Amino acid sequence: MIRPVDDDSDARAARRLPMPDWAKHNAALRAAFAASDSYALLLILLLADFFLLAALPDEHYSTLIRAPFIVATVLLALRTSDASPRLIRFARWAGVLAFVSIVLAFLNEDEWFRGLVSLIFVMLLAALPFVIIRRILGHEEVSAETIYGALCVYLLIGLVFSSLFVAVNGLGSEHFALPADQNQPADLLYLSFITLTTVGFGDVVPNTDFARAVVVLEALIGQIFLVTLVARLVAMFGQEQRRRDRGTDDEA
Repeated sequence: MIRPVDDDSDARAARRLPMPDWAKHNAALRAAFAASDSYALLLILLLADFFLLAALPDEHYSTLIRAPFIVATVLLALRTSDASPRLIRFARWAGVLAFVSIVLAFLNEDEWFRGLVSLIFVMLLAALPFVIIRRILGHEEVSAETIYGALCVYLLIGLVFSSLFVAVNGLGSEHFALPADQNQPADLLYLSFITLTTVGFGDVVPNTDFARAVVVLEALIGQIFLVTLVARLVAMFGQEQRRRDRGTDDEA
């Protein structure tokens, strides 16, 4: 069971952010939003974000479909990680700005507005890995929710960089990736995650010097994160499970 750093964190989180209406009609969702360290639910939302971005066509209405999932992901991550009220207020205003930009992009069908929306998504998502890492490193014992939190951070890294790729592609004067016809959001999501996992098939590659630098940075961050934090947490989780098993055997 998770033992948070501050026993009053659940109460503070509940005061900071009202529960979304769509979560009030399900007991499991109500419990998850009311508690700290609901990283299993956050992982499900992140996977939904991933598959929506991968599956939706490159149309302006696709961003309208994705936006509520992104905002819900951000607010849940901040709430469950006991983030500061200032950061939550910033996320709310950034979410409003994102919706305004999405409507403008939908009405104007301008690539620049789509790049701006992706840049706002970067701003919304980029703070979450730091907030989650601060929270899970404060756990007094490593549990399944701690591991889920680390997996959330890993997915967030890939989503942040894919949003950054889309933003640069929309706002810049050159295509972010080559071939030139492989710069749709789903293509750049693919580039982000094959970079993060260092698979590197080579069918989609960065085009400019800036793009290469960003791709290298993502590869470095992904590998450092895996071989340090995730590996350490998994090892500690295994040690604690064995310690609990020994304690159960001794009581028997």
